[in-house]
Amino acid sequence: SMYEYSLTSFLGVFEVALREAKPDRIIDNRLKNLREKITQTMYEYTCLGIFERHKLMFSLQMTSKIMDGDGELDHATWDFFLKGNPSLDKITAKKPVEWLTDAGWKD
Repeated sequence: SMYEYSLTSFLGVFEVALREAKPDRIIDNRLKNLREKITQTMYEYTCLGIFERHKLMFSLQMTSKIMDGDGELDHATWDFFLKGNPSLDKITAKKPVEWLTDAGWKD
């Protein structure tokens, strides 16, 4: 793998996130604050160490994992986005925009 991070560096970032997360007396709110701060801190730390051209892909991957964990990711749409339409059947739905080619709409 091109990018690897040590457990020590992860724990350092994790500890910073724990210190910086907004405190709250209500446990559910505290956990939400911790999760958001850990996510933000890990994202920022990781983006410091990756090439600029890989940041958008990392953001997409992280967002999809968060949405999946929260039950907000539509798996059929996600599969279509990743794989396109592998069907050999002719598409009956009209293209939503003119600039999209027939092959692009089908695939």
